[in-house]
Amino acid sequence: MFQLLLMFHLIGDFIIQNENDVTMRSNKPFIGNVFHVLKTYVSYIILLIIFWLLMDPGNFKLFFDYTIKLGILSLMHLFIDLIKTYFVNFKPKFPYVKNTDSEKFNTWMFLLDQLIHVLSIVLLLELFNIIDISTIDLKIIIMINAVLISTFFGHELIKLLMNCILKDYVLDNSFKSAKYIGILERLLITPTIIFGVYEVLLVVLGLKVFSDFKQEESKIINRNAFIIGNLLSLLMVFIGVIYYYTFMELL
Repeated sequence: MFQLLLMFHLIGDFIIQNENDVTMRSNKPFIGNVFHVLKTYVSYIILLIIFWLLMDPGNFKLFFDYTIKLGILSLMHLFIDLIKTYFVNFKPKFPYVKNTDSEKFNTWMFLLDQLIHVLSIVLLLELFNIIDISTIDLKIIIMINAVLISTFFGHELIKLLMNCILKDYVLDNSFKSAKYIGILERLLITPTIIFGVYEVLLVVLGLKVFSDFKQEESKIINRNAFIIGNLLSLLMVFIGVIYYYTFMELL
């Protein structure tokens, strides 16, 4: 059940949420976070409907029970995000963190925020007896989570780490193309490594090595950013693969 709820969270927090949502949460913390959590809850319900139809479409009691439990999870999500947003906005007033480098601070806050979200899922499962609604093989859900971690979670972490490592790292319009290229690469590489199809990895790496890379064509893509970005991208693939094998061992 943990894997299914984690998949719901990853989709709601990293796929459903967009840059406009992030901006709204920063400018209007309460309204922005409420709007984000409402979108997240709607995505939970859509995913729930899919799994409910696959498992037992006539069991409305089960559907209602999950709707309530996911609502509780969403309220926990709202509480966590509100604390994080206000803490970040009032950072200069806190003596122990006010002088912390903003890039490092944002990276640690991101990791801490996601850790607390995961712990909130564990807490929900401990507080309530939730029947596993999934009829899909758990191995498939673990695989999906591994890919989501290496791709969409990985993108956000790479962006933060790039700002920490390269102080002159500038986000311009070409960052959008780099984002989707990186996500597609990891979307392709992660499952192929898990399945042992290493030829695909070699092809992708070969294309990157022999690509016509020109430093002067982009503000954000220079030689250092290109190398570091690709190493971080491979690191995210490694994290996704480790996640997969770790939870497969626990089955």
